[in-house]
Amino acid sequence: MRIIKSLALALILTCATQSVAAESIVKSQLTMNAEKVKAGEPIWAAITLAMPKDWHVYWKNPGDSGIATSFEWKLPEGVTAGETLWPKPRRVATGTIINYGYADRAIFLTPLTPDRDNITGEMSVKVSWLACKDTCIPESATFRAYLPQKDVTAAKVVNEARRYLTKPLSGAATYRVEDKKIVLEIASFEPFSALSQFIPLENGIIANDGAQEVTRTSGKLTIAMPRGNTSPIKEWHGILRSADNGFEVTATAQNMAPTATEQSPTASSSSLIVILLLALAGGLLLNLMPCVLPILSLKALALAKKGGGSNAEAKRQGIAYTAGVVGGFILIALVLLSLKSAGEAAGWGFQLQSPGFVVGLMLLMLLVSMNLLSWFELPVLLGSAASRISGATQSGSFCTGLLAVALATPCTAPFMATALGATLTLSATASLLVFAALGLGMALPFLVVSFWPAARKLLPKPGGWMKGFKQFLSVLVFLTAIWLVSVLTKLVDKQAAAFAIHGAIAIILLVRLHVARHSRNGRFFLFAILAVAFWTIAVQPSPRVPDKAQAMGAIVTELFNTERIDALRKEGTPVFVDATAAWCITCKINERVALRSDKVQAYFAEHGVVLMIADWTSGDDAITNYLASFGRNGVPLYVYYPPNGEPRVLPQLLTPSTVLDALADKPPQT
Repeated sequence: MRIIKSLALALILTCATQSVAAESIVKSQLTMNAEKVKAGEPIWAAITLAMPKDWHVYWKNPGDSGIATSFEWKLPEGVTAGETLWPKPRRVATGTIINYGYADRAIFLTPLTPDRDNITGEMSVKVSWLACKDTCIPESATFRAYLPQKDVTAAKVVNEARRYLTKPLSGAATYRVEDKKIVLEIASFEPFSALSQFIPLENGIIANDGAQEVTRTSGKLTIAMPRGNTSPIKEWHGILRSADNGFEVTATAQNMAPTATEQSPTASSSSLIVILLLALAGGLLLNLMPCVLPILSLKALALAKKGGGSNAEAKRQGIAYTAGVVGGFILIALVLLSLKSAGEAAGWGFQLQSPGFVVGLMLLMLLVSMNLLSWFELPVLLGSAASRISGATQSGSFCTGLLAVALATPCTAPFMATALGATLTLSATASLLVFAALGLGMALPFLVVSFWPAARKLLPKPGGWMKGFKQFLSVLVFLTAIWLVSVLTKLVDKQAAAFAIHGAIAIILLVRLHVARHSRNGRFFLFAILAVAFWTIAVQPSPRVPDKAQAMGAIVTELFNTERIDALRKEGTPVFVDATAAWCITCKINERVALRSDKVQAYFAEHGVVLMIADWTSGDDAITNYLASFGRNGVPLYVYYPPNGEPRVLPQLLTPSTVLDALADKPPQT
């Protein structure tokens, strides 16, 4: 059992995400002068972010959306990084969404203090930020330097940075709650502007999009702001922007109730509940996707074999299957979070961008198919407990759950895109909850049947029909293995198909060798296996060369390119972007049912719509960032850019009428 569990876990975790370097929107630079390293004397490191026109990055409190800019230092022993000094932020309004951040240029200062003289060694800092305009793109850069290091420009950059830093407030600040308002009072003789604005560090106490009413009197500045959804706290911090100055404010609550430190239900917590419900619904609908049906059919066969089983045993199986499904989703989430923290771009279905994962899953499907044909029992190859994968046992149910998750990754059900897209900006804990909800939704039907005796009585009774049903399932599983071979040919060149087929032949011959091991044919099969093994080693796959533009039906497509999209839009040419992947079953169904339909093809041709294919099969950072800009981290994604106006995002499940209505800007039919 340990072997089959390890194999299933390896199939989920084994991935080789390839990072394709893309030019950053935001230009970044590290400037530092450390010609002399003396104990106790800080070395000022300046990190500059330069944003193009209309782009911005975020402050420590990003506001209603966004992600705070972050700095991760790795320093030689004996050197410590102090608190980063941030330039004064500003409000960035996008409709009713208020963010806090920086435009044009921002310089961040960090003191690096050595504890002894003449420390040498390599240091590095990873800077991560979210660049936003009409879309948002996560970016990062890693800088390396050596101690000692001389840079004659550092003093100028550091001095420039100090001009934009905030400064302590000369005076006292308090705040109080008045009905639906928060009133901030600052006692100071600073010449504050009547247009002063308060930018909070702790979010939620005020409504960011509310108007701030400023009143000035002798020695006092009062700002009344609409109350937010979070209860007051003892000390509230923020930045007071007044003209070109930024003052650090620590305001003490005046009328805080004893329980005021506890947060009331916030808008973000309510949003998380909605996201979790969407994830639950998406996981439930995932059971209807064709990529999951073969494994679920195996589980149905196991239940039918025992005629439903006892109540206690059925419940144990339901819990074990649910644990396998939820555990599989959480494992995927952990890998995604690890890749995200490492600066890699990855999304839903990233495992199928790895040739190794695809080959391993294909061979496993082949083994299951032959097992269903009764060619052999899995204990022969994988241990005494391995055959339980298709049986009604707890360990088998757990492994079936893991395999169901592995096969579910090519599909994206309705509601899933919104839930998964939200994890781009959620915390790690919240993201894990979203993936767990997906798993619970997917396992829910089997869990209900396991705990509901009346539902189990509806299962067919065991009999002679089961042999034919097993053969039918073996065909479904074998077709899944063939489909995985076709996916592999999209990841690497055509030799990879031969590579995979040779491995499959070796598996089949190994099984036949076991059957004939006591016969005269045993040596023949052994010789055949060795020959195929040498042939497989000789035929190594090489990376697949990207396809040129190909035709989809009567329409010639173009490869995805954001600059090309911008150029076509300036010309007034409509563009339809199809973000897809060879391993995405939902994408292929939509392509055949909707995008290749005669009506849609005729509309594209008549109106000169350029069909642009964003092929995410092998992973592409540019496409990953494009998906993220629409709040998605997986395919499919369909975006239509009309000759004039904003882009329109289509549903994940398409019909010809859905596409035509979106292109004609008609409301969806109910």
